Amino acid sequence: MESALNILLFILSIFIIIIVGMQGAKSEDASSAIMGGSSDSKLFAESKDRGIDLFLNRATIISAVAFFVIVIAIWVI
Repeated sequence: MESALNILLFILSIFIIIIVGMQGAKSEDASSAIMGGSSDSKLFAESKDRGIDLFLNRATIISAVAFFVIVIAIWVI
């Protein structure tokens, strides 16, 4: 049982790396990310994801929750 959960955890971690890498950048460029952005930066502004961005966002959240559930299950076993 524990080895099956470890294999599932490994596959899920690879999946999370792939979907996070596929997501588009939220900032305009790397210098704004490092230097804190411009004064008119809308870091916490509401923006609605559509299409593939919405799917990747939801897949990331679901995968992260599943990852932590599996980690806790392995810890309990």
